Amino acid sequence: MSIGLYALGPVSFPHRPYPNSTLRVVENALAEAWRIIRDHPENGFDINSATEDRITLELRNCLLNNVLAGGSVPGFTTELFDVTREGKFESYDGKHLDKMPDLHIKIRREKPVTILSADGLFVECKPIGVEHPAGGAYCDNGIIRFVNGDYAWAMPQGLMVGYAAAGYKMPEKLESALKTRRKALGVKGRIRALRGCDAHGYSQKRFSTIHRRTFVYPSTGKKATEITLRHAWFDRG
Repeated sequence: MSIGLYALGPVSFPHRPYPNSTLRVVENALAEAWRIIRDHPENGFDINSATEDRITLELRNCLLNNVLAGGSVPGFTTELFDVTREGKFESYDGKHLDKMPDLHIKIRREKPVTILSADGLFVECKPIGVEHPAGGAYCDNGIIRFVNGDYAWAMPQGLMVGYAAAGYKMPEKLESALKTRRKALGVKGRIRALRGCDAHGYSQKRFSTIHRRTFVYPSTGKKATEITLRHAWFDRG
């Protein structure tokens, strides 16, 4: 039995992609929040010793309470965006009802989509370093969730965020991690540099990858289309 979608009109996947300019605004806001928690940590927060969950909590809090509320990043406004951490979403087939992406960013659209509950930018955040190689948690527990329909199954885009230890840079580390996982992760083509997303401050140059998805939507009987993942890595040291 598939989940009830209660759609406004005929169901159509994937939803319309967000403009690259909109996604750059989100990434710029994340980069600014990262700068603040690195340069001005609160209550003894140590970004190099903190757990993944603690880092993501600090990032979310700063993103909402400082960057979004303060209007410090052009275009990143409360009229257009909202951010939640570990909200619950169902998988594409409804077999898993409690999937929790690290961050979910609601983005206001000019025209409605048919399944608003499955819309938005899904964000998975992973540490990258000696104890967390890019081929481990980042790929096997991060990217895979977009490929297998756990996250963003109605979307053509998603965002991976890396908390990178010193010496861990894109695209080399990501290319190495994907080399032996191309089939498992449905990798199509090569890693591509994103225009207008050069390295600055603690933010590395951003890249994107395209991944084939093989699951079939129960509601339409059609195979899912490819998904483009953007990769934003922020330096921890």
